Amino acid sequence: MTRVTFLTDDAGVERGFEADSHSGFAEKGKDIVCAAVSILTFTTINSIEGLTDDHPDVTVDEEQCVIRCLFPEEPGEKSRLLLKSYEIGIKSITEEYDRHVKMSYRRYK
Repeated sequence: MTRVTFLTDDAGVERGFEADSHSGFAEKGKDIVCAAVSILTFTTINSIEGLTDDHPDVTVDEEQCVIRCLFPEEPGEKSRLLLKSYEIGIKSITEEYDRHVKMSYRRYK
């Protein structure tokens, strides 16, 4: 199951996300759910890097199947909008494939 965790600071400001694991919807290379989450995740990261002045820390660990996008500084308005868009997209996927994708929220440390 793919897990996407959204991180917020104590003031409720979006500070990034973590996505991990394969969805298990289908075999590797044919898993449309995993592909949807991956495309949405990388499009969000690329959009933040290309369309804003923010510089998130991005980590991709292919062996552990983990992608992290964390903002050491509070993100600007454009990045926050892109993070909200990502959240909406992930929520749409979880509504259709709730056995394969889960969302959660946690405090950013």
